[in-house]
Amino acid sequence: MSEQYHNVNDLRFLNQMGKLTPDEFSAWLGPDEVVSCEEAPSPRKYRELSTLGAAVSTQCPCCIEAQVENANGAGVSREKDQ
Repeated sequence: MSEQYHNVNDLRFLNQMGKLTPDEFSAWLGPDEVVSCEEAPSPRKYRELSTLGAAVSTQCPCCIEAQVENANGAGVSREKDQ
């Protein structure tokens, strides 16, 4: 049995979390807002990799899954950049 709790069905509660604890929810979403800033000096894929590193460090399966998807969408791959 896994030592981590992970139920993707819990994502349906995100809207409710935002309503019940708006300040905390906004802070939780903060890194995504930074990453999506188009005026940032670093390439988006590097910003996505940074948030992926944070997700891995917290070992949150939902966060890791979401950040991997975002990173892939920004052009991150397993291939080494040339």
